[in-house]
Amino acid sequence: MRPCLVLLAALLLVACPDPPPDTQTLYVDSEASAGGDGSEAKPYATLTEAITAAAALEDPRVLVAPGTYPESIAWAVQTVTVAGHEGTPVVGDGVSPAFVVEAGATVELRGMTLAGVSSTGSTLTLADVTLSGLPLTADGSDVELEDVDSVGLVPALTGGSLWARGLSVGGVAGDALQLTDVEAIVSDLSVSAVTATETSLGIGVNSVRGRLYLQDATFADIADRGLRVEAGVAEVHDSSFVGIGLTSIAFSQDAKGVPSAGIVTGCDFTDNSTDVMVSGSDAIVRENHFVGSTTFAVSCSDRGSVQVDRNHFEDIVGSAVTMIGPFASNVTDNVIDGAGDGGISVQWSEGQVVVAWNEINAAHFTGISFSGVYDSIVAWNTITETKLDLWFGTNAEAISLIDASGAVHGNVITDGEGIGIDAHRMDGTITENTITNCAGGGIRVDGSGYEPPLWLSGNVASQNIGFGVIAMDADVLIEDNEFLHNDYGMDGFGDGIALMSDTDAEVRNNLCQGNQANGIVAIDDVRGVIEDNQIVDNDVYGIWVHCESVAMDIAPSTIEILHNEFEDNWLGEVHGCY
Repeated sequence: MRPCLVLLAALLLVACPDPPPDTQTLYVDSEASAGGDGSEAKPYATLTEAITAAAALEDPRVLVAPGTYPESIAWAVQTVTVAGHEGTPVVGDGVSPAFVVEAGATVELRGMTLAGVSSTGSTLTLADVTLSGLPLTADGSDVELEDVDSVGLVPALTGGSLWARGLSVGGVAGDALQLTDVEAIVSDLSVSAVTATETSLGIGVNSVRGRLYLQDATFADIADRGLRVEAGVAEVHDSSFVGIGLTSIAFSQDAKGVPSAGIVTGCDFTDNSTDVMVSGSDAIVRENHFVGSTTFAVSCSDRGSVQVDRNHFEDIVGSAVTMIGPFASNVTDNVIDGAGDGGISVQWSEGQVVVAWNEINAAHFTGISFSGVYDSIVAWNTITETKLDLWFGTNAEAISLIDASGAVHGNVITDGEGIGIDAHRMDGTITENTITNCAGGGIRVDGSGYEPPLWLSGNVASQNIGFGVIAMDADVLIEDNEFLHNDYGMDGFGDGIALMSDTDAEVRNNLCQGNQANGIVAIDDVRGVIEDNQIVDNDVYGIWVHCESVAMDIAPSTIEILHNEFEDNWLGEVHGCY
């Protein structure tokens, strides 16, 4: 090497001394002798000494050796990190919080067991921390929690914000996590073993007047509600709820009538009482899996509004979807495989309700039930194997409408134990439905129509037991339908079209073929016209208008029979008094 280069290298070595020691890091060891200076060689014996010394540093870091530190420390510095070092220290006296973090401070606590933390107006981070003896409380603080175990305690946050990942709560009587006026993002949350007390219902997460985003949470074995949202907003994604005593997720108003709103997507609900309850609030319930709900899977009440779509309901003990007094709502594209107390039930709506494109299999009582629902739509649903009511052995209608108005359109109904479509006091239209092999009959209309008449058009009712369509005490327009191969039932009917008991009817352009009784029958004060129908191969008469019978309390009917086509009806084309 040239002499000048050797000299330059030597000068550089002299100009670059070893770096100075880290003066921002202080050490604490409960086994150390008193009088330490906070260095690694001479650590402080108490955290109080370290925190006092840290106040003079710009960005202090306190490393705490394993051991027990029965101290309660009120913060005296603006920014500090306190972390376990080569083990997990236990901090706190069990009487007061281990750390009291005052307004304006920025604090990180890592790798410790803490007997409580209290934070006011600060920025607080807890990571790899176990809370024991006393909980976390925060007021107006921005809190970050990562891998925090608070089982047996109740973290309570008011105001400010929360970001949490890997938080475990529960093992308490009362509420497991309380959030009031908090903006929260929480993932990988575990909530379990929450019981009730005389003064508290037993709630997993109680969020009041805040905003909560919840992802990948697990709720199990909770007495009352898994998640309660009052007068706030919540999004719940990809979470599971098992063994919840009352309601997995509840959206509700507060005492002043301020509603909640939320979305529930991609969640699994298993063997709970009610899964999603929406009371006086708005919610979207989408792409969830509900199994074994004992009361309701989804419930909406008190002028709430829901959109329930693309969910799978399986082996529901109660009802899959129930609405009582909702505002405008939609139930679409769901699959219901088994429901012990009905598939979808809507009562006393205050806005349009749409139930469409659902697949409902093996529902007891009714597949879809509307009562006191106006200007609403039941359309393009597929309903199979509706079963008799488990308690009374009755009903089993695929679609039931009572005191309702709207459109029943394009539904496919097969293999039910009751009536396909049962309309009591309904106004509107029943069009282009297909009803096959229903043991209670195809379409029954009772006390419906009037101004204007109830319109039945484009329907196909075939191979049902009892009738294709029966109208009683109604005003109906029945046109362009097909009533095929319907068989005798227990009530004696086996007709394509049966008109009865004070009914006004226009019956036009229908095909009545292969029915076990008559193509069309009219009994007891039926008024109207039967015109341009094809009536073929029925096993009694093509048209039978019953005569008056005082003994049987049957009034005469007044029927015009015009331009119908008859072929191969066994006892003849037209019979009776008209």
